[in-house]
Amino acid sequence: MIHHNSNYTSIFNAMISFMIKYKKCIIKEILYNKVYKMNRAFQIILLTSAIILMQGCATHKNFVKRYDSWVGHNINHLMKEIGYPDSTYILPNKNKVYVYAKSRIYSVPSMHMMGYGYGGYYGGYGMYGYGNDIIQKSCKLFLETNKKGIIVKWGSRGNHCTSY
Repeated sequence: MIHHNSNYTSIFNAMISFMIKYKKCIIKEILYNKVYKMNRAFQIILLTSAIILMQGCATHKNFVKRYDSWVGHNINHLMKEIGYPDSTYILPNKNKVYVYAKSRIYSVPSMHMMGYGYGGYYGGYGMYGYGNDIIQKSCKLFLETNKKGIIVKWGSRGNHCTSY
């Protein structure tokens, strides 16, 4: 008999509810029917895999839908959902622009072929070079509001403006 921890059960119930509501790209039936029959180690593996799979569902199309739906609404309601802006400024027409910025820089190991240079762990010079690729993901969201605080239009810049 498998002992079920109530914390894990509630976490998985919340995870499954989230995936059913927002992430149809994950096979919900398999998760829902099997989650209570697994041992703890497999549950942890499944949770990690589900989180990784959910990352793939964020798209620019969803980002556009999300902020298109806010046009015509009060900026204060949006701020309650996503927090305070990184900066604001006033336009010549007296409208106010709220700017949200996010940026992430990270490094991933890489192996370059057909180059010359230090061969890393194996030493020497030759066909293979070892190094890191630097990846930068960024997004700036601009929300323009009228004098009453109603969002009249929005725009974005960057290579990673995505949403679920």
